[in-house]
Amino acid sequence: MYNFFEQAKLVNYEGIEGISREETHEKDHGRIESRYVCVGNVLDWLPQREKWHSQSMIEVRSGRTIGDKVEQAIRYYGSSRKAGSKKFAKMLH
Repeated sequence: MYNFFEQAKLVNYEGIEGISREETHEKDHGRIESRYVCVGNVLDWLPQREKWHSQSMIEVRSGRTIGDKVEQAIRYYGSSRKAGSKKFAKMLH
């Protein structure tokens, strides 16, 4: 999954079929949280997609700032559900 999303970023997501992206930002209780969700739904190139029942691959980049402390994380998910980035962003919130 990592390679798929890294290659998509290298071409600024141009020409990549089935990609959607959603960005959210929240401020609450002295912290700022940002979340970037990128979803790929066209997985014809993935040999294991049927075995794994894969409909979507999801990358979530998140960052949280509390005072001077900054935390960042990247997580990857596979899903048997076919949905766009907006829907997955709500589900992962």
